[in-house]
Amino acid sequence: MRLLTSSLRKPMNQISFRIALAMLPALVLVLLLFGVATAMREGDVIELEMQRDADAVALSLAEVLRHEGVDADGARAHLESVDEKLAHLAIRLADDPVAAGNVDGMQVVGVAPLETDGRTQWVVVTEPLQERDAFVLRALLADAVGSVVATLVAWAFAVAVGRTLVQSRVIRLIHRLEAVGRGEYRAPPLALGADELGVLGEAVDRMAQQIEEARAHAQSEAEARQRVLLQLRRADRLAAVGRTVAVFAHEVGTPLGVIVGRAERLERPVNPDGVRNGARIIHEQADRIAAFVRRLLDYARHDDTFELAPLDLGAVVRRSTPMMADRGRARGVAIETRLPGGAPIVDGDAKALEQVVVNLLANAIDASPADATVTVRIEPAHCDEAAERGLPSDHLHLVVEDRGPGIPIEVRPRVFDPFFSTKAPGEGTGLGLAIVAEIVQDHAGAVTVEDRDGGGCRIVVHLPTGGKRA
Repeated sequence: MRLLTSSLRKPMNQISFRIALAMLPALVLVLLLFGVATAMREGDVIELEMQRDADAVALSLAEVLRHEGVDADGARAHLESVDEKLAHLAIRLADDPVAAGNVDGMQVVGVAPLETDGRTQWVVVTEPLQERDAFVLRALLADAVGSVVATLVAWAFAVAVGRTLVQSRVIRLIHRLEAVGRGEYRAPPLALGADELGVLGEAVDRMAQQIEEARAHAQSEAEARQRVLLQLRRADRLAAVGRTVAVFAHEVGTPLGVIVGRAERLERPVNPDGVRNGARIIHEQADRIAAFVRRLLDYARHDDTFELAPLDLGAVVRRSTPMMADRGRARGVAIETRLPGGAPIVDGDAKALEQVVVNLLANAIDASPADATVTVRIEPAHCDEAAERGLPSDHLHLVVEDRGPGIPIEVRPRVFDPFFSTKAPGEGTGLGLAIVAEIVQDHAGAVTVEDRDGGGCRIVVHLPTGGKRA
């Protein structure tokens, strides 16, 4: 066990190190840009103060000369004397203040009018900007050193936090999943906490328990050969998904937690808008990954031990449609229900059938264009081919229709296969219809895909009425 823990820790340390290392360039860039902006702003403030000082000196000298009543030569001599005493300033008397100031952007110029010998001349005070430029350079160097130090500290902290708060729990989760992969289902609860890893640990515990129950039930039903084969197939499927989730927990869990945590910190109001927008995008994409992992867990936790009881299928639809109303509004798609006047009774599990309706509505909304309407209805049916599906000739149809492009005939045999999707990459997991098909089969029903009149797709769920299972 010690050797296994050591072998797991090394790659996980590398992941923490690489995630932190990948963040270094962005963090250094942000800090440097902030430092440059701060230094330039302080340089502008210094230049403004220098300009004010030059103007004040020029005005003061002009006022002194005016008070003394000297002529042009006397004023010039007096200003030359002051110029010799103030080495950092250039002071002179000029007829044209612009030409005398030599305004080239490398100095500040202060001017003040002076009336001498019956004409207007100008006291011109200039000061070079070398001191300001030297200050800005020193500030930039200090900011660069501070940015490097701050980045290294943040990197070390991120690595330490990843190892301390995430790594040990992920190792326990991996051990548990590997035990499930070996068929060792009984173990104390993981108890990883109340965060996302804790939820994942609880899901793995439930999955292991469900696998054990499925296999125990399959073994106890040896006389029903078909049932036993079905249970074994599902148990094998859950074990395979368990190993897949183990890979996800190992390769995605740690970096996903780090990414979400760092994105949340960068979304704080103290950061620039560009940084917050980038962090929001990172956070949204991480949430998409987390949603995909949750869909995998939902598929792994599917349980066929339903509690079948008489229920109103119309009530199931009425409870399910509000759950998808917000999703429809977000895409500009309306949901229309057409239910019969009476109560269409079937023997079923309410929660499982709600899952069927929700999954079918989700697919229909995603497939429909904006301003379209998705229709869900229940109708009694009489099908000549019902016997081929193991149904009585008289049964119920739960129909969901969309206004999308439809499903090509050549791919319809695969739409209920796990992980098969007709959506664009990244927009679907391929588990929704697979879950629908399994739930409906457990209710002794069937699911078919048809073309809708006028364009679009029609999904028909065939359910026996009155609990008449084949």
